[in-house]
Amino acid sequence: MKKRYGRLFLYFFLCIPFVRAQEVQSPSTEGRTLPAQERFVYLRKIGDKVDDLVLNTRLVKDADETFYELTTQTPDQTGYYKLSPETLFGYYSDITTRTKDTVIRRTTTIIENRIKLKDNELLLSSTDTISQTLRIFPWGRVPKARIVFPGFSENSSGFSFELTVLGKETININGKEYPCWKAQLGLGGIFGAVFGKTLLYFSTTSPSYLLKSDGVVGPPGTPRTILELKNYSPIISS
Repeated sequence: MKKRYGRLFLYFFLCIPFVRAQEVQSPSTEGRTLPAQERFVYLRKIGDKVDDLVLNTRLVKDADETFYELTTQTPDQTGYYKLSPETLFGYYSDITTRTKDTVIRRTTTIIENRIKLKDNELLLSSTDTISQTLRIFPWGRVPKARIVFPGFSENSSGFSFELTVLGKETININGKEYPCWKAQLGLGGIFGAVFGKTLLYFSTTSPSYLLKSDGVVGPPGTPRTILELKNYSPIISS
């Protein structure tokens, strides 16, 4: 049974495809201004291992398409993503992962999608882009949302992935206090106890962004992962 849970978890976090957000209902950036370019540096702790996660975002306006470009970099992985400017939903990814013995590159896109979301459902492409997509979540208005991953059907397995807003909280990072929205992400029901939960902290100020995450992102035995913001640098176009 543990092997079955492990395989399902890896499906959630490694094999979820990307979908064009324009074809589904999702939160919108309408009325919320994001800088045209940003840089985030997070301190990342995985068990006893400590390193940095660097994220860069940039609004790209090409002749063929307009999108937010997201790049991520850690010592063991680099990523390139295209996000819808309306919903910050990732519809393209190019990820290279490095281990001691292997180098693996995964490039993913979806040509067509017909998902129709129900009330209080949120479409996410993967946890790799959740820090961006949740920036425009309707904090304070929606207490809970069921997460929908393209390519995964709850009806076929009985698993449900949920985001629960726990309210406002002030946290301290490196001696500085930040007011934030606190939320819990994880599997619903009894399976949540098996896989654990992740706490997310998003700033209440505009533009909202991820300040901290803390949880076990994996099956039993997976080390706890903590992200804490070290530096945020917006570049606002005149």
